[in-house]
Amino acid sequence: STTKCQSAHQQAFNNELVVLVRKEATEQGWEFDDSFSDKVLRDRIRCYYKTHIQNAKKRLRTMVRNPTKKANARHLCAHLDLIEKHQAEESQKNK
Repeated sequence: STTKCQSAHQQAFNNELVVLVRKEATEQGWEFDDSFSDKVLRDRIRCYYKTHIQNAKKRLRTMVRNPTKKANARHLCAHLDLIEKHQAEESQKNK
């Protein structure tokens, strides 16, 4: 969320991602346009992961709505331990 400040740890992580992306680009012989600052690159990385998480949540909601579909059932069963852990944490919060 843009309303929440990032922790120092998160800022350091994001800055390290920028360094890694720029290093990989250099190794591949790619160049960024001069207008493509570190801030712009951080924003692109953030948007990529934000979209990735949103899509994962949509896939999960679809699987939960259709749990008897064979592929969905297989994936839900594979992660049953995480589902149960999440439910236990939620019930503790609601007490």
